[in-house]
Amino acid sequence: VEEGAFSYLFSQFQLPEGEDQMDKLKRVCAGFSVLLPGKGLPELFNQLYMILEQYFGDRKQVKEMLARQFAPKLRAKEQELSRMYGQEIHLQPEQDPEFVQLLDRNTTALKAQYEDALIQARERINAAREAK
Repeated sequence: VEEGAFSYLFSQFQLPEGEDQMDKLKRVCAGFSVLLPGKGLPELFNQLYMILEQYFGDRKQVKEMLARQFAPKLRAKEQELSRMYGQEIHLQPEQDPEFVQLLDRNTTALKAQYEDALIQARERINAAREAK
């Protein structure tokens, strides 16, 4: 039963896509803490939560920076569409495939940096598990 619990928790121990998924990660971390009491995991998880808060902040900053950089190009596309259709057109950056691709490339690189924190946490959990 314990082996199954560890397998399930490890399968759910992932970098959250959004801040709304932090509760799920916290439940997973609580599960590890119950299975491995006295192994210093709460401290590890608190550090991880701080790192993830930074990750969400960095993601937001990247998106805002790219939106500012992309704004002139987006305005030009709006003007072109407005001329073509004879009415005022407003676009959001997320509606433009070029922006979405640029954002995806940048967030993928950022995500890779923060995945390392989860990899290190997995290693510490495994070490605590083996020392049990």
